[in-house]
Amino acid sequence: MTYGGQAYGNAAYGSIAFSFPPPTNVRITDASTEGELTLDWDETNTAVGYYVYRAQVSGSTIADYTQVADVTTPPYTDTTVEDGEKYYYRVSAYD
Repeated sequence: MTYGGQAYGNAAYGSIAFSFPPPTNVRITDASTEGELTLDWDETNTAVGYYVYRAQVSGSTIADYTQVADVTTPPYTDTTVEDGEKYYYRVSAYD
């Protein structure tokens, strides 16, 4: 099952989707610095960490995305976004 959401800010655009086991309450917001987007979510009880993937075109499989982070806890701030560009994210939990 895939869930999605979107946010706008600092002229950057973000969209997020994630796969099982899904983190809950996923949100994407502008960071305080221009050219940054912050992804945040409620942690999954069984997760040891989270992979964050990004693409500039929407894809239906993880193969369409590039892993940009491996974090143990949220949030994650993407510091490499450019104003006016569209980004798609996938966040998946692992144990």
